[in-house]
Order: sequence, then C-alpha cells, then structure tokens
Amino acid sequence: MASYHCSVKVGGKGKASGHAAYIAREGRYAERAGYEDLEATGYGNLPAWAEGEPARFWTAADRHERANGATYREIEIALPRELNPAQRQALVLDFIRQEIGERHAHQWAIHNPGAALAGGEQPHAHLMYSERTLDGIDRNPEQYFKRYNGKHPELGGCFPHGDEGAGDGQPALAGESRASHTGRREVGRAVERYPEETRLEMGDGGGRLHRRRHRGAQRAGVGGDLVAAQ
Repeated sequence: MASYHCSVKVGGKGKASGHAAYIAREGRYAERAGYEDLEATGYGNLPAWAEGEPARFWTAADRHERANGATYREIEIALPRELNPAQRQALVLDFIRQEIGERHAHQWAIHNPGAALAGGEQPHAHLMYSERTLDGIDRNPEQYFKRYNGKHPELGGCFPHGDEGAGDGQPALAGESRASHTGRREVGRAVERYPEETRLEMGDGGGRLHRRRHRGAQRAGVGGDLVAAQ
C-alpha cells in the first residue's frame, strides 16, 4: 500500500540554487552517501538565457529576486511504489502539465529512498518552479526578476503569479489544496492506467482507493474496478 501526501513550500532569496542541487543530486550532493536515490530529473520552460541550464536560472533567482520575494515554490508529492520508474515519471509529467503548464520555469526530480520503517521504497517527487510568469517578452536575468510594471510590462520583470490562475497551460495556482487535489487525481488515473494491483491510501480525508482485479484482467476497466473504500 502506498501512502499519499502532498506539501507546498516557499523558498526565500538565496535558497533556490542550493535546493535545486539537492533535488537533482548535483554539486555537493552528487555521489554523496545517503543521496543515491535519484530516479529521474528534468526541467522546463527556462528563459533563453538559461536554456538547458536550470542551475543558472536558480542562481539568477537568488541574485536578482527582490529581498521579500520567493525564489521558488516547491510541491512535493508521494508516488505509488507499485508503479515502475517509467510509470512514475509519466505521472509526474502529467502533474506538471496540469499544475505548471508552459508559463513557469521549473525543475523536477523523483527520489526513491528505501523506507527504513516500512521496509520498502518511498518514491516521491519534488517540483520546484518560479512564480514568475513567462509572457513572451525577452528579458535578461536582472530584468526577469525585477518588480512587475503593469503599464509597461516590457520595462519591468515577469509577473509573480503566486496563487492565482489555473492549470492546463495557465499560470499556476500552487496553493496546497489545489496541488493536493491535482495530485490525487493524477495518482488515481495512474492506478487505473496500469495493470499491476495497486492499493493507495489517501490522506486528509481522501479515503482509500484500491483496485479489485479478476483473473486475466489487463487493466482497470477491463475485468477490474476502481472503487472507493469506506
């Protein structure tokens, strides 16, 4: 049985590059004892000046973001251990598409440490993203993180959207309740999508989902049901 949880954190000025190295197991975390659990990592929506270099983006955020601004937000979600690495990565990419869309620079990683107490794996995903919203205006690193200018957007920085907007390609709404709802939905879809028997415990009043499989069933919905346990 896999336990589901979701949390949202905010990183202040000077914290982004170090945390990005932590989730990607780079820098001082590379090949370090106790940090050999990286299963997959990736990034997206980086501006042209940081294309292919997420570390450069987070370093610029630490340097140029306003003193009282957030250099990143992070969503952490537990992933079903019953899924294989490719299936977990597909689940995470679906989650990113729903929550981040194409308008926020981001970096993600899947960690899969052993669970000392539970005696099994503890796969989970970290998703770091910038509140700054891409709008098609070409800005250098310093201007990217400046205060937004509503009257003349080309003169200011990218708009820091924070908790506003909705998914599906729109500015991210990263409140914990929305992220948790999206995570539950995407994990539930993964349970339906793959034929392995999966039982998922959902926290925060979410109930439990488990699949009843009949002999010869290949996937949920073909000889099997996804049901809510009471």
